[in-house]
Amino acid sequence: MLSDIMFIREGELILHMQMETVSTKFSQLLADPEHDAAAQALGPVFSETRFGQTVYVYDGVDRERLEPLGKVSTPTLSDLFVALMQRPATAGAR
Repeated sequence: MLSDIMFIREGELILHMQMETVSTKFSQLLADPEHDAAAQALGPVFSETRFGQTVYVYDGVDRERLEPLGKVSTPTLSDLFVALMQRPATAGAR
């Protein structure tokens, strides 16, 4: 059973936490197109446009602030890996 996750980028530990706490720290938003500006203003750590819709990953943003902007979920482990392993210059508003 997976209990802890660790991501290391270029020799630096960028994430180490219990798997059960991922959903309290990270959120993923599939933003409605009319709310893209508001979603970007909340400072996502990663954003990507897929099939005409933008997906944002947030670190520490209250889900209640995100819910009016679109569909909120917990990022999968693979989505979180992609979001956090991006270099800061290419990781959205990081």
